Amino acid sequence: HLLVEQKQYDVALAELDRAEGDGAAPNLESLRLRAEMLVAQKKWDEAIVTLNKAIALAANDGGLHGERGRIYLQKRDFGAAEKDLKIALLTDRKNLDYWKDLSTSYYLSGDCPSTLGVLDEIAKLETPGAGPWFIRALCYDKLNQPKPALEAYQKFLSLDQGRNADQVWQAEERSKVLRKVLEHKRP
Repeated sequence: HLLVEQKQYDVALAELDRAEGDGAAPNLESLRLRAEMLVAQKKWDEAIVTLNKAIALAANDGGLHGERGRIYLQKRDFGAAEKDLKIALLTDRKNLDYWKDLSTSYYLSGDCPSTLGVLDEIAKLETPGAGPWFIRALCYDKLNQPKPALEAYQKFLSLDQGRNADQVWQAEERSKVLRKVLEHKRP
């Protein structure tokens, strides 16, 4: 653990290998530690193999599924990420990291209805900031729902206060278009 805290991952992994080389089967704690080090080194495939071994020992451990889901998200394997994150949320419904990762997975896979549903769940746990309002606006826009899209863009603009210039520009321009669309829809 000291080597991990000092970010000496290669030395720590060598120590784990040495300990396991003495014939001792890896235990859940050593597998968690190994996975943590592999994630820190961005060795995603090796981390998944390690977490698979850990999950074989503790199939109902939501933390293991959550960590594997986050790695799948890094690898852009959204289906696998969603599956693991949902399992993790079964054991820890209030874990914002899992909810946020699940919303990211849905959004990046193009599933706007599910993204919006997860954003609703997140909003029950914390007040949404500018970023979630922007994602919400994009989803409504993609779903051809101009009124909620415009409202979400406006909420984003009020919260962002010009900090994200590219998104502010996009929100302002889309708001102009959406206002015109809504004016033409009125009888």
